[in-house]
Amino acid sequence: MKLILASHSDFAKGIKSAAEMIAGPQEDIYTFGMRPDEDMAMLEAEIREVVNTFPEGEEILVLTDMFFGSPFNTVVSMMRDTKLYHVTGMNLTMVLEAATQLNAGRTAKEVGEEIMESAVEGIISANEQLGL
Repeated sequence: MKLILASHSDFAKGIKSAAEMIAGPQEDIYTFGMRPDEDMAMLEAEIREVVNTFPEGEEILVLTDMFFGSPFNTVVSMMRDTKLYHVTGMNLTMVLEAATQLNAGRTAKEVGEEIMESAVEGIISANEQLGL
């Protein structure tokens, strides 16, 4: 399975860097950031160029930064003719969880569903948890 992170600006690159700091190098994670001078067609072309290098039938999980943002809409557009499992609202917990599952023989859908649960479980009030 391959993992694609797509975001506004350098968020995807930064979150991959943070994940690698914790979990080590991640060769099957690809990052794309939409710049202010780019449009959705340019972002889509960049993503497609990489996706076209993947082996036939490769599972692809895509994480985007926010619902209905331009990277989200770009990936939704691609979903019409490319088999992708797409989860939005990306955070570090999700990326780390997905990274640990990339070569576990699970489908992109299975991993996507699991990381959504991890993301919610990872949102904790430190004040309440620690009684402060």
